[in-house]
Amino acid sequence: MPDYSYPKSVYVGLDHYEFFHSPSRPENVDKRFRGRAEIEKKLISILASDQVKSGAYLVTGYRGAGKTSLVNKALNSLNERHRNKYVTIRINLGHEDLKEKDILKLIANALLDGYANWLLGEYYC
Repeated sequence: MPDYSYPKSVYVGLDHYEFFHSPSRPENVDKRFRGRAEIEKKLISILASDQVKSGAYLVTGYRGAGKTSLVNKALNSLNERHRNKYVTIRINLGHEDLKEKDILKLIANALLDGYANWLLGEYYC
């Protein structure tokens, strides 16, 4: 069989590449987070749609692919454009042994904080 029919190993050097695995903060997106403008626009349009009044959304992908950074960036963009219109509720179900009551408390506290921020924004901004 000829040599060219077998896959060959290819080495591609990535100068100055550093692996990192931590999500960008919403207010300070890491400069290495790039190349997601289209998916970010799509996520923002889904979240800002007047067709849906509420909802829960699932973003999936490989570990370290930038899911949390993408969501943080989209939410930050939405909050900059529509101040105090959205309340973000974050619940990490993967790291804690949460009971239904605990989840409801987290939701209630997030809604209360969102309402307080809205009130403060209305009267002091």
